[in-house]
Parts: sequence; structure tokens; C-alpha cells
Amino acid sequence: MCSRLFAPLLLVAALPSGAEELAGRLAATAAGLRDALPADVRADALYAFDDDEREDIRFAPLLLDGARQGALPDGAASLAEQLLALSLSPRGLDTTRQIRRNELVLARADSKSWLPRFLVDSMRDPGRYFVTLFGDPTGAVPWAFRYEGHHLSLNVTSTAGAAPAVTPLFLGAQPRVVPAGDPDAGAAVLGEEEAAARALLAALPEPLRARATLVYEDDRGLMLGQLRRATLGASAGVSRGEAPPAAQAQFDRLLEAFTGLFAAEIAAARVAEIDAAGRDALRFAWAEAVGPPGLFYFRLQGPRTLIELDNTTDADHVHAVWHDTTGDFGDDLLAAHYRSAHGVALAGPP
Repeated sequence: MCSRLFAPLLLVAALPSGAEELAGRLAATAAGLRDALPADVRADALYAFDDDEREDIRFAPLLLDGARQGALPDGAASLAEQLLALSLSPRGLDTTRQIRRNELVLARADSKSWLPRFLVDSMRDPGRYFVTLFGDPTGAVPWAFRYEGHHLSLNVTSTAGAAPAVTPLFLGAQPRVVPAGDPDAGAAVLGEEEAAARALLAALPEPLRARATLVYEDDRGLMLGQLRRATLGASAGVSRGEAPPAAQAQFDRLLEAFTGLFAAEIAAARVAEIDAAGRDALRFAWAEAVGPPGLFYFRLQGPRTLIELDNTTDADHVHAVWHDTTGDFGDDLLAAHYRSAHGVALAGPP
């Protein structure tokens, strides 16, 4: 394992109590990381806030950009990890760490294949995750960071006085559950989210369950959100408002499985946005193959929300995405910032 991947955090990681404090702590950490970057990686890791690169998101580990965490000095690598620790809940941080550890699981499997060892070592590296900063975190203008690699794209946009925006989000895992005999045996990166969706399906009365069920499609054929920006399209499935109380509680559990990946201040802001748009308008849809076991897909969709989880590739390769069609890449935060700070009303994404 790369020695710098999970380096001890150099800063005190006590989570601040309010959204404004959290934004300040993130900005200070990002500024420290910027200053700690070696000169030879700065051109790859530092961009203007309005650079088109900010809205790139990779769903495959190709053409990755930024400062490679595994190649950074210990201090800079620790600060990159601190950005994750501040943005995420403990469960969310554990999720990102297991995603990166899964590269070692894949490396062990690939070492028994026909692939050349140098290629396995290069591609299946838990240090092959890249951090990129956009804008000046110490200035009076918005700034952002991205942390990205195989099966992980975290996009955080911050403005003064508000909880940061954290969509689009991409998480994935292969294998879906680490097999017996591996040091990480039993680890399931998106297992809690899958379990919550299955519990929701089981809580629906049969007529609603039938309406929630989509025709199964292989190879992620049902996914709407494996794009830089997603559109909601026609709603499918069953709404929370028409479900009985026990099923409504499972709707809430499934939503919390995703919002709860983030720091408490960020999670509370996302929940408030969803509630303002109408929690009862959230719709759940599910699809599952007859066989082999484990091929499934689900969607949680609302007025501004698209959450999907798909395991339709070999029954052992999960992808999850979360889009906010109002707030992806901080669109709503930026609109509010430009209105209040510059008297400018934005008609659409900046």
C-alpha cells in the first residue's frame, strides 16, 4: 500500500459546529495544501475557478488530472486527506478509503491474469487518486476542489457563509463485496445503500412494489446520471407521499444513507434543500434480474434529486451517482453569491 495514502492528519480534525466555520476550515486546509504542493505539480493541480476543467468528472480511471496523492510529500498528502475528513462523515471517509483499498483487491486478482505486472502496478494503485484546486480558497470569491480516481469523484464547491455543495458525486466498487480470503474480506463499499433500498422495496405493499419495479436492463442501461450533468426526465416508480408510514421511514433511511456520507453541516443543508423541494415527491424505482444473483438497479428521484445505484455488470461491479439538478457544481450557491456580492442574477449554470 502507498505509505502516503492514509497518512496521519496533521491538522486537528475536530469538526466545526456551523456551516460558516466548516467553510472556513476547508478554505484554510485547501490553502495549506496549495502552499505545500511541490512546484512541479502545481500546473496540474491549480486552476482558475472558471476553468472548464472544474466541471469534468471521470467515470473511468482515464485522463485523470491533478496532483497524484501517492506521489505527494507526506505533508501535502495529509492535507489532501484532511480535505476529505472535513467534507465527509466518518462513514463517508471510511467509504472513500475502502474504495481506494479495493485497488489492492483488484491488484491481487489481476496479478493472476495475463496482464503485465507493470500495468497492474500502475493502474491498481491506491495512491492513484488526484486532488485539484479551483480558485483561491483564501479570497472573497468561490473556490472548489475535486478528489478523483477509480470509482471516486468528489466535487466540493464553497462560498462564504454556506455549507459547501457536494454534487455531482460518483462512488463505485469492484468487487461489490470483498471475497473471503482477502485481508478486507466482507467489505462492501455501497452495502448500506443497497440494504436500505432493499428494505424500502420490501416495505412497499405489493401493488406499490409492482409499480416501483422497472424492466431490467443490463450494462447500466437504466442509468440516467453517469454524465457530467444529468436531466431528470420523466419520473418513474412510487412516490414517498403515496407510501404507507413504514415505507416512508425506509424512504428516509435510503436518503440518509447518501446524505449521511457527508459532514453533518453539509448533510443538513442537502436534506433541507430536498425537503424544500418536497420530500414526498421523491420517487423510488427498482429493477432486478432473475439471475445470476445480485444484478439490480435502483433510482431515487425528486424535483431536484437523482440518486442511482447500479450493479448490472457481472453482478459484482457497483456504480452510484448523486446529482442535484439545481446545485451540481455549486450552481445554486454561485447564483446566490453573485446576487448578493455583485448584484448579478444568473439565468442558468455559471
